[in-house]
Amino acid sequence: TALTLIIVCANVANLLLARAVARQRETAIRQALGASRPRIVRTLIAEGMAISAAAWVIASMVAYWVATYAPRLIVPPGSVNGLGMRPNHMNMNLSPDMGVLAYAMMLAFIGTLFFCVAPAVRMWRQELLPGLKSGEHGVARGRSRVANALVVVQLAFSVVLLTSAGLAYRSLSLVESLDVGFEKDNLLLVTMNPTLNITSREGNLAFLDRGHERLQRLTGVQAVTYVRLPPPYGLMRLPVTSPNLQQPVLANVNYVGPDYLQALGLSTILGRE
Repeated sequence: TALTLIIVCANVANLLLARAVARQRETAIRQALGASRPRIVRTLIAEGMAISAAAWVIASMVAYWVATYAPRLIVPPGSVNGLGMRPNHMNMNLSPDMGVLAYAMMLAFIGTLFFCVAPAVRMWRQELLPGLKSGEHGVARGRSRVANALVVVQLAFSVVLLTSAGLAYRSLSLVESLDVGFEKDNLLLVTMNPTLNITSREGNLAFLDRGHERLQRLTGVQAVTYVRLPPPYGLMRLPVTSPNLQQPVLANVNYVGPDYLQALGLSTILGRE
């Protein structure tokens, strides 16, 4: 984000610098009529502030629009997560608050100071008489060192930004192809919540056992199991007590059924399955 902001500011600074070159005669006439150089610079900064204010308003509108529709893309309506719960995308509030808007306004103010420096320096150094000569305003001078430096900044940071994006994409591709530690091919995960119809713990366990036995009879099925938190959702951290412990300790805990390791293609190293 910082690289993008610097690139955009350098681009706007170059545009304002070219605009300042085209307004040399106008600036010279203002100085001839009594306007001081600090006042002309303040006028230039005020124009930059107007541009930044307009950009801030448009960015805020886009942010609110994205915050309204982004949750529907992240969590489509009617989807079910791995825990058997149906997430409500309406509960995801991504709308920017006053802190975010104030931060964006601060960035707009800093950006204004950044891209107004080069045009202000050029106007400050501008000589009065050449700008008042007949036809002087129609002659375009060569690019200044500041303009060339801004172009170099844009190109350099653009290369860095593209390189970083390429490395990030490559890292994501490598993560997707990594060995996750268990067999994930030909693995079917079915999410269900029997507690909606079965209230007792005994009835819930009996339901799981019946489903386990019926699924094992299907042709082509090698292993069937059930689990509270399936991979890669992790484990629960629960306090565990033991006579050998002076106080409870937090341990990673999960509830699994028979043949859990076999269904994931894992083997037992220590302990019992």
